[in-house]
Order: sequence, then C-alpha cells, then structure tokens
Amino acid sequence: MEIHTHKNAAVSVNEEACRVDAEPDSTLSRAIPGSSHACGEESTEIFCAETSTAISPSEQATHFFHASQQLISKPLKNASMIIGGYEILGELGRGGMGVVYKAYQQGLERVVALKMVLAGAHASDEELRRFIIEAKAVAHLQHPNIVQVFDIGESNGLPYFSLEFVDGPSLSRHLSKQPQPPKDAAQMLETLSLAMAYAHEHSVLHRDLKPGNILLTLSGIPKIADFGLAKKIEDARGSGSTRTGTVMGTPSYMAPEQARGEVHSLGPAADQYSLGAILYEMLTGRPPFAAVNSLETIMQVLRSDPIPPRQLVNRIPVDLETICLKSLQKDISSRYENCKELAADLRRFLRGEPILARPVSRFERSWRWCRRNPIVASLGATAIGLLFAVAIGSSWIAATVTAKNVALAKQTRIANEKAAEADRQTAESIRRSDRMKNYIQGSLTDISKVNIFDNPTMRPFVMSTFQQMLPVLEEIIRELPETDQAEPTRAKILLDTAKALRQQGDYAAAESTLRDLVSFGERRLEVKGNSDAARINLSKFLVELASLRLETNRNFAEHLALLRRAESLAQDSIDTPRASPDDNKGTLTLCFKRHQLAETQNRLASAYYRLGAPRVARELFDSSTRKHREVVEEVSSLLPIQPSAEKSSTEVDMQKLMKESKSAINTNTVASSAVLFRTGQPEKAIKILQQVVAVTRKVHLDDPTIPSNAVQYIGFLGLLSEFEAQNGDPQNVLIQFEEACRLADQVYERDAQNAEKRRTAAVAHYRLGQWRNALGIAGEETSFARCFALRTEAAQLDATNDRKQLDLMLASAAIGDSSKCLPIAEKYLMYPFLDNEMRIDIARAYSQLSKSSPGAEQVARRSKAVDIVQAAVAAGFEDHVFLTHEIDLRPLMKSEAFNETVEMLRP
Repeated sequence: MEIHTHKNAAVSVNEEACRVDAEPDSTLSRAIPGSSHACGEESTEIFCAETSTAISPSEQATHFFHASQQLISKPLKNASMIIGGYEILGELGRGGMGVVYKAYQQGLERVVALKMVLAGAHASDEELRRFIIEAKAVAHLQHPNIVQVFDIGESNGLPYFSLEFVDGPSLSRHLSKQPQPPKDAAQMLETLSLAMAYAHEHSVLHRDLKPGNILLTLSGIPKIADFGLAKKIEDARGSGSTRTGTVMGTPSYMAPEQARGEVHSLGPAADQYSLGAILYEMLTGRPPFAAVNSLETIMQVLRSDPIPPRQLVNRIPVDLETICLKSLQKDISSRYENCKELAADLRRFLRGEPILARPVSRFERSWRWCRRNPIVASLGATAIGLLFAVAIGSSWIAATVTAKNVALAKQTRIANEKAAEADRQTAESIRRSDRMKNYIQGSLTDISKVNIFDNPTMRPFVMSTFQQMLPVLEEIIRELPETDQAEPTRAKILLDTAKALRQQGDYAAAESTLRDLVSFGERRLEVKGNSDAARINLSKFLVELASLRLETNRNFAEHLALLRRAESLAQDSIDTPRASPDDNKGTLTLCFKRHQLAETQNRLASAYYRLGAPRVARELFDSSTRKHREVVEEVSSLLPIQPSAEKSSTEVDMQKLMKESKSAINTNTVASSAVLFRTGQPEKAIKILQQVVAVTRKVHLDDPTIPSNAVQYIGFLGLLSEFEAQNGDPQNVLIQFEEACRLADQVYERDAQNAEKRRTAAVAHYRLGQWRNALGIAGEETSFARCFALRTEAAQLDATNDRKQLDLMLASAAIGDSSKCLPIAEKYLMYPFLDNEMRIDIARAYSQLSKSSPGAEQVARRSKAVDIVQAAVAAGFEDHVFLTHEIDLRPLMKSEAFNETVEMLRP
C-alpha cells in the first residue's frame, strides 16, 4: 500500500485531499509510504508544488492524533445528557442563535437533530420568541425536500425542537467552490424551487436560503433546513419581530429588497432570488456577489449586475444562464412570478424545450444601470454632450483648414504609419500570444481545481480542455522568447495530463508524457543556467517518472538512480542557490527547495522499505521528517503575524507549502506505524493506527460522497486490521475487513474506469480472502474470485504492466489456478532486473499454490518458495518480522530451512 497525499493545484495554488492508494498488493508494499502529486505554477517558474510523506520516530506518534483533532467537533462536557427524552450524542453545528445536536429519541428509538437556543438560560425574550417562531413556522410543512420538524418541547424552561436527521453534507460543502455539471445544477434547483413553492403556498418564507442551509442525504436528496429567519408571509409585511431597516440574512444570497431592509417588500420573490444565487454558485463555483466584507457585498447586491455565468464558465448553456439571470433581477417584477414558474422553466430546459425567460438586452441593461446610479449616469450624459460639442467644433475648424495643409498632414500620417507598420505587427503578434498565454493560465487555474479522482464525470472535460490548450501554447512558444512562461505552462498541463492518464490506467501514454517533461526539464536546465526553479522542476519530473516506471517496467536500479538524481538536484539547489543568468529570475526560497528534498528522500525510503530494508528506510524517513519540520518553522518565521486581506502570491504559496508540510508530518504516523511493526513494536504501531483510523473514519463519514476520503479510510482500516490480526485474535477484525471491501466496491462501481479504485477494491478482497482462509471461515472463495476478476481486467487493459502481472499472479495462486500463476512466476524469475519485492511475491505465490497441490507437488512448490526467500535474503532482504507474519507464507513455516533462514535475520 502506498500512502498518497494528492492535490488539485493551480498556478501558485494547491488544494489537497489525502488518500491511500492500495498499490501494489504485496504485503510489503501495503505499509509503504509514498506520494502521488499534482502541480501548480509559481511566478518564478516553479509550477509543481507537491505534498510528500515521511515517517516520524515513535515518540512523535501522537502528533497526528493532536493535529487531527481539528477535524473532530468538540465533544459535549456531558455526553450522556438527557433533554426531554432525547439523549445527546454530539454537536452537529451552531449558528447565530441556535445550536444543533445529534440526539437519540429514546421513546421512538431513532436518531434526530435537536435544536436549542445557543444562549441557553441567558437567551433574551426576543431570541426565545424567534426560536419558537421558527419551530412553528415549519412544523406543519410536510415535504420530502424540507427538513421535517418532529416535536416541540421545553426542558428546564428552555425550548427545543427535534428535526429529521440528515446524514450527508451541506450543499456548500458538496460544492467546495467547484462548478457543477449544468444539468445536475438545473435538476437540483428545480427540486429546491418546488420545495420552496410548497412552503410559500403554506405561507412560509425562508429568508436565508443559501448552500449552507441545504442538506444532502447520502443518496444526494436535497433538504432545505435552518428556517431561523423564517416568517409567515402575512406577517412579513406587518409589524413582526424584524423592523424596517433591519438587514438579516446572508449578503451574498439576499435579494436587493432584503439588503435594503425593506421588510414590507419581502415575499416569495426574495426566496426566489436566493434560489437564483444558489444556481449561480452551482454553475460558476462562486456566489453572484462576494466582497471583502458584508457591507461591500450588500453594496454590490444593490448596485451591480452579476457577471454573466458564461463569462466565468463558458460551457454553461445559454438558456440556463438566462434562467439564472432572470432569477437575479433586482426589480421584483422582472423575476419569475413565483418559485413554481422558476421550476417550470428549469424543467423546460432539462427536457430540451424552449424556455420562457428571455435575455436582457444591452440597452435595457444600460437603462437599469442608469436608474440605479442616477448621479453617475447624469455625469456620463454631460460628458457625452461635451464630446458632441467638441466634435461639432472640430468639424468647423477642419472646414477652415486649407487643402494644402490637409494634403500635407495626410502624407505625413501615411509615412509614419508605413514606418511603424513592421514594428507594430511584430509587437502585436507578441502581445496577442501573451494575452492568449495569460488567458490559458487563468483557465488552467480554474480547471486544475477540478479533482477528477473525486469527480470522474469531469475527467473527459478536463482532458479535452488540456488537449485544446496544448497546440495553442506550442504556437505561442514559437512566437515568444525562451524566457517567457508559456513553456512552464505547457509543462504544467502535461504533468496534469500524465497524472490523469495514470489514474485511467493508460500507463504507456502517461510514461510518454513524463519522458517529454524530463526532456523539457533537461533543456530548461541548460537555458536557465541551473537556476533553482529549473533544478527543482526537473527533480519533480524525475520523481514522477521513477514512480511510474517502477510500476510499468520493474527495475529498482533504474528507480533508485532516478530518485538519487532528483535528490541530488534538490540538494544542489540548497547548497549552491542561483538565478537564471539571462533574466536573473528563478531563485527560490529555501523552504521550497527543502520541501522537494524531503519528498525525494521519502520516495527513496519507500523504495528501500519495499526491498526489505526497513532500518535503512527509517534513516531516510527521519531525515525527510526533519526537513518538513524545518519548512514549517521557516515559513512561520517568514509569514506576517497579522495576515493582510490582500495576500501576495508569494504569501499564498508559502501558506500552502506550510499546510502541505504539516499534512506530510501528520501522514508520517502511518509510515511510522509500519516501521514500528516491522521492527518488533506491534503494540505501538497498532495504537497509532487506531488513532489514525478514528480520524479518517470521521472525515469519511462527514462526507461519504468524496471517493478520496473513502479510499484513504479503506487503506488505513485494512492496514490496521492486518496488523491487529497478525498480532492477536483475528476473529475480532473480520468485520473491519468486510467493511473495507464494501466501501471499496462502492467507490469502484461509481468509477469503474479508474485504475487506482479498481486496485483498491482488489486489495481489500484479497485481504479478506486471506483471513477467511486462515480462520476456516466460509466465503474465502468469493473474496479471492472477486480479486481475481478485478486483476484479470486490469492485466488485460495493460498487458505490459509488470505490477499488474504480479498482482494477477498472486490472485491466481489464491484461487489455486496454477495454469495462470506459474507462467507469470517463471517469467519473472528469469527477469533481468529481479528485485527482492518481486522475489517475495513469487515466493508467496508458490506457497499459496502448495496448499491446493497434491503430495510431491506440494513439497516441491514449498521447497521452491523457500529457495526464493533464501535468494532474497542473500540479496539483502532483512525483514524477519514480515517473513514470520505474512499469512501467504504460513505454509512455509513447516519447513526447517525456512525457519532457519528467519532465525538468521533476528537481531
């Protein structure tokens, strides 16, 4: 198993999401830290900013636990509190007035959400009155897309009400500032519009609709929640609790009349406007208005028109943009008549029928702007009048100029134009290319935020966009000087493309792309005179190529050589910093270079671990961890104590770098547990992993729709289960193996084209089959058969991939199919670059086959397995803990020669 921290990165921006890649199946590799990367571009030429993993000493093991508590809600002081027949289980969230708990209703034996006044006994009469208004306003609403109120009560003088518990994330968290597919957005908003139409028909206004108040079930059904500002329609225009002039709600989503505090004007149209704002954010990844503070946002709501969505995301259909902008009209009469009409137009769009809304003309838009900004408009009219006056005056003067002077002026102008034409054409060509390059970089920033691992439906769009950008960049490169950023932008696209191809299992195309990048890096090194940025970029390319090559064409000597060169480049950039001689650019702050050195040492540590040398790996892991800590300390000292609202690109880069290094230090605990287990400290290893699994389980359950969270949890849970089973009573961990399989299948079935998700499912089933077999529990055949099917599919899709062939060999051995297993094993025993991990995998295959082999054949296969293990030991394999714990090798423990070999390795 490799432990990955991968990000969607943009130019100078990196966003991360941890995951675990269960490649390869080798039990050796299951506990090996490694990393998978995405890249962005820095202003100095650096465009790859990656997260690396490392391992900390055992005394630092609790660091992850303390850091990860930031992910977990603070528990109640009294977790067993009972309120009105509800047992409080934990806190779900809190807003300006209320706090919501997860609770167990004892009488009806169900989980609910229990809402109470946040101020408790200190709540004012007004807060208590509004709290009761909210409960009563929605208590009679019975709609599948509105969170249902179950019960209203009072405990110790304080009111509460219980609501339907929704087991998924909010729409805001689901969106994560990412544009959604237009049809998905339209379907979602149609559902919400119908729900609000129902509420309006029952005389209830929401007045605070926003993505944060839309909850999603695990199956994706939206439910409108938090009616904290709800009001009866007949009261909204009367003398209710909110006075005229009071602005309540969320500025980015409130209608202009609500922003002006015109309580008497609030009606269903205000909620309809908020729905339009939600649609806008679903389409573009941002709300229609958002400034640095609430006041400026409100001023935008009152005075400005939203940027048309298609200017931000050009794939949005024109009709859907028209529907969205009609919903956001500042004039109430220009919006849809009601939410039902909005829903009807969305349904027409989804069916491919003509919509009723029509785009606003430029003249109408200008007229509305003038109405909102009369002073500026009047000044504009005055200016236009002056221009007309000047034009008329100029015409009169021109008429008095003699024909001779006119002719002379004309000749002079023509001469000047001809003299400047050549220079103008050259300059314009470069300006045009430069504008296109800047446009592509901006687009790339947005596209790179799309996580295709978690959003596989976006993969074709992302790949298609990359392919459209590359020819344009290649033309720009021919026009612009060598020192421009067009080449690094092209390289960033190529690296993102290679990563996407690898996810899909197209390793040949990925390798070809990476080799192109290494060639670019070598040439850039010469052009830039070994600048810091050029060395660090080449180091990153070499690390990526080394990782891919080891999987597709097993050669650990080549793998180590590539990593050693990457390490040397990173170390050299630290020892001898330099800028590019031609433009004096390309220098990097020490923390960026140290970060890359830590990454290469981590990869080297992973390689030695996989080769069966955990103590050598430990030294490299420790060195990598120290460097990550130095990065955190250095960045902390460089960043301002009071960050400004407008951060420089360098400040943003450094904050991201510190976040990545902290994440790497935390992730080290998993690698630490593996090393501890392999060096004879299983109890410590298991304790660390139990803490890690608890955290990753919560992250997964907080949003089960994110595949990367699920894959990470599957990997950690499988590793913990394996260590617990090897160290104690395996009966207690079978349920964990089964849970890992169930989740892995769910993730894979949603994205069956993803090679990594297929591999995750195969490893989970192999583990379950191993322990079912060891315990004599029925079902091992099903588990091994599922693993075999997945690995057969993977091998057929990429017949030249060495790792997939070795995985298929193990799966074939598990089902006792010697006809498929032995040809692969014999082929790799003759492999010119045979390494210890391969030797141990082949030994496992022969050991597995021996269990289903008759008499003499069984003895011969076990003897063959022992010979291969001894050859690995002779070649430097020294992990005796692995040999004594690996379940596939258990049949060899009956061999005296095998036991003697293991004893030789004991420290």
